[in-house]
Amino acid sequence: MHTNDSFINFIIDHKVLTVSSTPFTLASGQKSHLYINWRSVTNNFFLFDKLLKMVLEFIQLNNIHCDTFYGVPEGASKLALFVQYFYLQKKYSSEESSSLATLAMGRGVPKNHGSIADKYFIGQPIGDVIIIEDVTTTGESLIKTIEIVKELPNTKVIGCLVLTDRSHHGSKSMDDYFVKNNIKLYSLSNMDKIIQKINSNFPKLAEEINLYEQQ
Repeated sequence: MHTNDSFINFIIDHKVLTVSSTPFTLASGQKSHLYINWRSVTNNFFLFDKLLKMVLEFIQLNNIHCDTFYGVPEGASKLALFVQYFYLQKKYSSEESSSLATLAMGRGVPKNHGSIADKYFIGQPIGDVIIIEDVTTTGESLIKTIEIVKELPNTKVIGCLVLTDRSHHGSKSMDDYFVKNNIKLYSLSNMDKIIQKINSNFPKLAEEINLYEQQ
C-alpha cells in the first residue's frame, strides 16, 4: 500500500493530533491522552481542499476502484461526497453509465419508517462500495455502517478507507471482521507511524506524549 509521509506531517502541522494531560474519552469509550480530530480540517475550505487532494492521490496510487465512495455518517459524509464527485469525473467521460454514477450520503439520524434505502440514506450507495471513515479505534461505527450498507440489494462493501487508524489500541475484532467478510482496509495513517514520526522529528512533542502515556 502506498503511503505518503507528507500526510503525517499534515496531521502534525495542523494539530489534527491533540495531546492532553487529562485523558480524552474516545467515541469507543476508551481513554487516551492522544486525540485525533479531523473536524477542524474538514470545516476549513483550504485545509479540506488539501486533504481532498491527498485522499484522491492515495486512491490513484493504490489503484482503488469502486462504484461508490460512501462516508460513515456524519463524520466522513462530507469528505466521501467530494471524493465520489471527483472520482466519478475521471471514471466516466459521458452519461452512458449514469445508472452507476451516484452521489450517496447517509442520514445522521435514521428515519423511523420506510425502506432501508430511505430510512438510512439520502441517496443510497450502489454497486461495489468503499466506505470512508475519519478515525477508527475499535471499528464499531465502521462495522455498523458496513452492516447497514450490506442490507441494500445489488450492493457489496469491498473496502474501507480510513484517514487515521488507531485500532492497535483496541482489539483485533475489526481485523477479524474484515478478513471474514473479505473487506480490504486502506489507511492513510495509523497511530504507530504518527508516533514514530513525532519521536524522530518533534522531540518536545514526543517528550510530552511519553510523559502522559506513562501515567
